[in-house]
Amino acid sequence: MKRTLSVLLLLGLILWSFALQAGIYMEPLIGYGSGSHSQKAAGKTVSGATTEGVVGGILGISVGGIFLGAEALAGRGTYTRDATLLKPKLASAQNFTDVSGILGMHFAGLPLRMWGGYSLEHKLYVDNLGHFEGNGFKVGIGYRIFNATYINVEYGMYTFSVFQDEIQPYRFTLPYILLGDTYDKKTINQFIVSLSFPMTLFGSK
Repeated sequence: MKRTLSVLLLLGLILWSFALQAGIYMEPLIGYGSGSHSQKAAGKTVSGATTEGVVGGILGISVGGIFLGAEALAGRGTYTRDATLLKPKLASAQNFTDVSGILGMHFAGLPLRMWGGYSLEHKLYVDNLGHFEGNGFKVGIGYRIFNATYINVEYGMYTFSVFQDEIQPYRFTLPYILLGDTYDKKTINQFIVSLSFPMTLFGSK
């Protein structure tokens, strides 16, 4: 958390230093996410799926069609996990939060834009299981359907390196070994389809 706050503070100072010459960029969004997750545990690969409604947005700067900022996302939905030898199939409520740095561009003369980013902190909370913490990368593409409305598709690839058990008061750093069995890092691949409403304020477009 301290590292994330430090990076966000540094990003904020950089954004502020450019703000007088650049436009302040804001982009609220609403969407739907779907993903698949997997983890190799005790020699077996355990997999499942997630679905969620998503809200969030980007706050940053825009200069000459380039936008740079911080993206915050939150979502809530369902989490499923296949049955294992020791545990039954799990279907439970889940929610996630994500804070990322984003760099993207609008293509001049075209209703298209692309972006990429790095997730500084991605957390997945699963009822009756626990929560995972990690980071990862994301890429996206958007198409302008109205003057200030985009439809977007974003793909994220996240790796979780920390697991906090909900039932037992244990916090594990992945991978870890329990009773001779190795539990590797957990991964999730997530697609988010969204509508967003970008705007540039107080500066050059």
